[in-house]
Amino acid sequence: ADYRRRFRFPVREFYEELSFVGRDVDYLQVCESFIEKYRAGWRGCQLQAGAREVLAALHGSGVRQTMLSAGHQEDLEASLRHFGIDVFFTDILGQDNTRAEGKVVRGQEWFAREGLLAEQAVLVGDTNHDWEVAEALGVGCLLFTNGHQDNERLAGFQPRKIDDLREVLGLFG
Repeated sequence: ADYRRRFRFPVREFYEELSFVGRDVDYLQVCESFIEKYRAGWRGCQLQAGAREVLAALHGSGVRQTMLSAGHQEDLEASLRHFGIDVFFTDILGQDNTRAEGKVVRGQEWFAREGLLAEQAVLVGDTNHDWEVAEALGVGCLLFTNGHQDNERLAGFQPRKIDDLREVLGLFG
């Protein structure tokens, strides 16, 4: 609960608030330390309730789904394969760094390459950065209140909030 209340982008500010980054500790060292621990433990995590159901239903109804993440590309691909949900995505767009940086640029490149209209897309995310990315890309946005940030942290952001991923299906029904 404390993590979800405090976590935010830029990640550097989150680390600084927790006193992980300062004069004696380099930001990149903290990022690498986090990624090392993340890579050792993520397989013990579970998908959010309803995630597979929603992805399968959207896929089955022909909705194109793309994963755009602040996570490292290889880590992202491995986790999607591990949970058996990679098959639901036409594109998987992670980052080439472990600092959770570059999501806006990656999204802009994808839109330009695919020739898609931003008004045809909806970003479903769970952080303040997802809202910032949606704004930068000009796409709709839904913020999931049971992810990285709690409802209180997300309350100040404009887009519609959802408490259960299955609420996404109502948009396409």
